[in-house]
Amino acid sequence: FLTFRHAAWQAGAAAAGAGAGFAAQVDLAALFTERAAALLAPGGTLALLLPLKLWRSLAGGGVRRLVGEALQLHRLEDWSEAPAAFDAAVYPSLLVASRPVRHDRARDTEEVQLTVHRRDLAIGWTTPRHHVPLDDSPGAPWLLLPPPARAAFARLAVAGPALAASVFGRPALGVKCG
Repeated sequence: FLTFRHAAWQAGAAAAGAGAGFAAQVDLAALFTERAAALLAPGGTLALLLPLKLWRSLAGGGVRRLVGEALQLHRLEDWSEAPAAFDAAVYPSLLVASRPVRHDRARDTEEVQLTVHRRDLAIGWTTPRHHVPLDDSPGAPWLLLPPPARAAFARLAVAGPALAASVFGRPALGVKCG
């Protein structure tokens, strides 16, 4: 199973100093996604409701890598802050993807429809597929940011070294909680 072999976002785990034990905790939804992708015929399309954390967390690297390498991403929607649609505390997302008929190197130019649903509104936009991940490393977290926010994030990322690579070193919990 790809999601077990590459469960973590490798580059992020190394920068954060996270051990492999944490990243090996694969979400059942990742295995479900992997099986759905394996059963999908060339040219077939799937639509899945999945936990939003698969697209953001360190441990979701395997499923992001699988979708990025094996499927053509068409739509990703964040429903985590939409009005309650379930009788449980869930943070859902919608994934729509297809299995390409043939492997095409020009897939990075494809447009992806991203939507973020909030209590009273939904914000939707299209973006090139390569603008979805944080960086070019396999399994990198996906950023569901509208183009102006994504551009600001990109400018900040190239403005200097990452905190982990600076003289201050990687952040510790005390930095986050004060």
